[in-house]
Amino acid sequence: MNDVKALIDAVARRAKCLPDEVEWYSWPQVFATTAGPNGGAGGNMMTTFQVFAFDAPGEKSRYCAGQWRKWNGEFQQRW
Repeated sequence: MNDVKALIDAVARRAKCLPDEVEWYSWPQVFATTAGPNGGAGGNMMTTFQVFAFDAPGEKSRYCAGQWRKWNGEFQQRW
């Protein structure tokens, strides 16, 4: 799911707000494995993935390669 609109809609549903109330940010992040944020066995190679972060009323979260995590609001927070 890399469609930003779909991600914003998902965050808005969880936060029970309108999609227009969700602010979003994005940055590339380098992981030391081809598995990226998914963990597990992956190739031993530096790989870049795109992180999307969302600030909705009462909820801050981030998304990368199918994984959701809480976000502290810091731009470019490490995964």
